Amino acid sequence: HELKKLEVCYNLQKEGYKFITEAQRNNSKIIVDIVCLDTGEEYEIVDKHGDIERYKAEGVNIVMVDEDKTSSS
Repeated sequence: HELKKLEVCYNLQKEGYKFITEAQRNNSKIIVDIVCLDTGEEYEIVDKHGDIERYKAEGVNIVMVDEDKTSSS
């Protein structure tokens, strides 16, 4: 999870975008992993156990963790 978040943040920074992590929305209790301050796009990093539908319903971009490259913790 954290490595995928780092990868997304790195790619955003490489493109010149500013972002914040672990951002709570003002209008809900949802905390998203990454918010791009330049575009307003929100990203949630999930694995097969993540609450995908909840975030999709809120319009958050879903980034799946590649489980073949991660170890269980």
